[in-house]
This record gives sequence, structure tokens and C-alpha cells, in this order.
Amino acid sequence: MIVCPSCGANLKFDPTKQRMLCDFCGSDFDPKEFDVKADAQEQQVTEQTEDLDTYDVTVFTCPQCGGELMSVDSNTAAAFCSFCGASTILNSRIAKGKRPEFIIPFSKTKEDCKEAYLKIVRRALFIPREYKSKECIDGFRGIYMPYWSYDVKQSGPVKLKGKTESRSGDYIITKHYSLSGEIDASYEGLSYDASSSFSDSISEALAPYDVKQRIPFEPSYMSGFYADIADVDKAVYSKEAAGFAYDRSVERIKSETPEFRKFTIEDENRPADKGPGTAFSSRTMKGHSSMYPVWFMSYRNGDRITYATVNGQTGKVAADLPIDVKKYLLFSGVLALIIFVILNTFLVLTPKAVLVTASILTIAVFLINAVQRNTIKKAVTGEDDKGIQSVAAAAKKAMKDKKKAPEPDIPEAKMSPVEKITLFCGIGSVVIAALMIFFIHVVHDMPYYVMCIFDAVLFVLSFRFTLKNYNIMATRRLPQFDRKGGDDRA
Repeated sequence: MIVCPSCGANLKFDPTKQRMLCDFCGSDFDPKEFDVKADAQEQQVTEQTEDLDTYDVTVFTCPQCGGELMSVDSNTAAAFCSFCGASTILNSRIAKGKRPEFIIPFSKTKEDCKEAYLKIVRRALFIPREYKSKECIDGFRGIYMPYWSYDVKQSGPVKLKGKTESRSGDYIITKHYSLSGEIDASYEGLSYDASSSFSDSISEALAPYDVKQRIPFEPSYMSGFYADIADVDKAVYSKEAAGFAYDRSVERIKSETPEFRKFTIEDENRPADKGPGTAFSSRTMKGHSSMYPVWFMSYRNGDRITYATVNGQTGKVAADLPIDVKKYLLFSGVLALIIFVILNTFLVLTPKAVLVTASILTIAVFLINAVQRNTIKKAVTGEDDKGIQSVAAAAKKAMKDKKKAPEPDIPEAKMSPVEKITLFCGIGSVVIAALMIFFIHVVHDMPYYVMCIFDAVLFVLSFRFTLKNYNIMATRRLPQFDRKGGDDRA
């Protein structure tokens, strides 16, 4: 708790005024000056034991999922979990939080956040009604998310491999070149989230933050807000930062050097693949620990949960938006009927053309379902999230049992018996349609129309599976964290 020097009440940081405000007496203070005064008062008691690398926090732990949040206000009681949406009083304990180097204070208020979110959901025609409810929108909570920010320096000789391709008759002629020069470039504040509980897909969607506005960390900026705990090692994203800097430098070189525009730069130069220093003599400097502002809201629906996030600096929104299947099917049916009437009025389609179209649509929806199941599998296993992968690898390394862990069971990505039957019938119908059109040459129209109706039924069933898979992709499993205090290096 940060105490008001005037009346002793609790002070909270106000994003609009960028000052510490007291709701009781109306006093306001500059966060930096206030911390200096507070430190002077507390120094008499804690002068011998104070650790400049830490600060006092209250850590809230969810009894259901293990998710943890920090707060500098010891009088705050957290009544719900932001990660799993559970409505329960979170367990709390006093602890020392590792002090980050920088912080970007909230500049968007909760009202700004709610307005930005409403702009998105108003345009989402098929979103379930409850996602627009006042109860849902009031669930936004201000959370500082931990990030690693990297500075990349590129200097010295440049040695790249490039190529050009041209056609001569039936031949494609590829010429390889060695490109060289000098470079002196630097990138500051390339940021990646340092929490395994914060999805990389969300953090990328919220980006970018204006790192020029980051300031040295002071706990006072956290008053009235929460903070997630960093548990990802700072080395995890160092190659990513070097790779990002490499891509930007290549773009700049090609735009400012006309002689290089005709070349395709080969990927083997990229430092993210072969390590920092391979190209441009890149050096990834020390990773800086930072806190970036995020308005965070979770909505729990059975055994699934959705997240809505708003960048607390820019107001950019990244949200999981599932659809109301009944509403979507009703709209699709009406639209299909209108299209059918228009086509039937102005076009004449032969039975063969109708069957070919129906078969193509059936194949297309099956392929979409296959892609969706693969995407669901990657999301559940965290295959595309380096933070999750690094924490899982560290936990596995720390285990005494070195046996290979069993493959995770992912029922969401598996085909149900009805889906398998539908797929089998679909493949059969496509084969029969191909035989009728290209080999048997059926002369009567009725068999074509019967197959078209059969394909239409299969298409509708498969389309429902597509919508179900989409809602699985737009929601998440309830999280389960196994935290042991985080990584000491994070």
C-alpha cells in the first residue's frame, strides 16, 4: 500500500493525469517525487536490509489454475482470476518482487479500454450476446505484463549471399552473387513478452509499444493495478530480436541501394536461424526487463475461456471472438437462398456443372477442417509459443525422470465418429461424382440431382464442424500453471 502523506489513505496512479491521486482528500503527487519521499521515511527502518533489486508486493495465487498476479497494494483483495475466470478469493502472500528496469505507465483508462473493445464487438455481427454485456465488459483489469526488450547493434563488414532468376526458353537461369559492404545500425527496445501465461499471439497482436516512453521503474506506477510474473529466460528471444533487426536492415539496404533491389537475399544469412553474429556482425546487447500496460479481460464459458486485451498505451485491441453458431447458420441460409434465386434467374447450370460445384465445395470444407485441427493442436501444445516451450523445457530438464513425456491428449483436434462417417461418405460421393462425369457419362439428370442433394447434406454437416472448430480456435483451454516462483534470471 502506498500511503498518502496528507491523510494516510491509499494512493493510486491515474493514467489520465499521470500522477498519484488520493480519492479521500484529493491530493495528487508526482510518482517519482513521491517515491523519493516515501523511501526517505522508510529508510530509518529498512536501511540495513533493503534490497535495491526487489520491492514489496502482494502475490495472489489462484487456487484453481495456479495463476499468479502481483500488487503493491497489500489491502487489495482479488475476487476473481484473470487467467481462468474463476470467481473465487485468491490466496495471497507478501513477497519480494524482482524489480524490473523500465516501465511504460498506463495512459489509457478503463473507460478508454471499454470503448475500444466495444468498437470491435459492435462490428462482430455473429459474436454471442453475452460478450457485449455490461458484466463482461466491466471485467477488464489493468495488468502490467513483463517483457524482455533487446538492443541490437550491427556494425562492420556486410557479407550476404543473393541470387537472381531469369527465364530463357524452357530454362530458368539462376545466378548467385556475393554482396558485400559496410553497415552501422542499431535497434533499441525490441520487445517480447516474458510470461508463459501471456500468449505470444496476444502480445504480437497488441504490439507495438512506443518504447521511447518507457521510464525507470518505480513501484508507485503499479498502485491500483496488478502485474504478471516473469518466468521466461531472457535468452529465449535474443535470436528473434537479432532476426528482426536483420530483416529490417535488409529492407533498408534494398530500398536505399538501387543495385541491391534486383537480388533475392537468401535466408541462410538470417541470424535467427544460425545465431547472432552470422550476418551484419549483429550483437544482441543485454535484455532489459520491462513492464508494459495491458487491460485484460477473461470470459469463462464451461470448460473454455476467451481473452480480450487492450494495449494500455495505444488502445489497440486483441480479442478472442467466437461466433453464435445458430445466428451464423441462419444468416448463411438466408444468404444462400438469395444467391440461389439470383443465379437461378440469370444463369442456366447443367446438372453436371452443379455436381462439379457441389463436389468442389465438399472437398474444400474437408480441407479447411483438416487445417483447423492442425492449428488447434499447435495452440494446445504451445508449439508456436516460445515462452511456453522454454518453460516446459526447463521443467523437463529439472525433473529427475529423463524419460520422454507422453504425447499430450488433444481431444479438440480429434475427429468425432460423426465427422469420420461424414468424411468417409464425402470421399465416396466425390469418387462417384467423378465416375459419373468422366467415365460412365450418365445421360439422365436425376442421378446428378440425387448426388447434389447428398453432397449438400454432407456440406452442411461438415460446415457445422468447421464452425465448431472455429469456436475452439477462438477460445482456450482452462490454464493450469505449475509455478515454483519463476525463473531467477527472468
